[in-house]
Amino acid sequence: MPKLAISYQERRFNLDKLTQHMEEHARATMREAARVFLRTVIPLIPVWTGEAVGSLAPVAAELHVAIPSTPNPDAPYNGFNLGWTQTIRSEPFIIKEGPNKFSFTIGSAVPHFNINDRFDVSRWGFKLRNPTPWNAFQTGTDAMSEYLKNRGLGDFPSILDYFE
Repeated sequence: MPKLAISYQERRFNLDKLTQHMEEHARATMREAARVFLRTVIPLIPVWTGEAVGSLAPVAAELHVAIPSTPNPDAPYNGFNLGWTQTIRSEPFIIKEGPNKFSFTIGSAVPHFNINDRFDVSRWGFKLRNPTPWNAFQTGTDAMSEYLKNRGLGDFPSILDYFE
């Protein structure tokens, strides 16, 4: 009488390795999303003294994103370094808020940046060289959200790679 036998090798799923790779991937994806945000925002900010765009410079430097540091030749002063001191950001830049959530915060404490980015100041009688609102932060947020939506996990390895 024939006997049929099947043998198999038991495999273990390495959840720790998966979690570590997911966190590394999420952190890298958030850094790239921040780069997308800055690359979208920076060209939308008109440079007069450089103070407004300078307020994004510390984060741009950390993320290796080019930023103009030369004010308009007619500007009364170079405000780039002054702007550098007025960055609002999270420390460290990418924060792990929970087991599955990463975030970052970026902003400017330069008052005219925040006003010109959000409001049409001509209605208050101001006649600026560049029309307002700039909508730089909203446009940057939209570009970053689109990047994250389209990228998702992107090139994350197959779940099968975590069986040993």
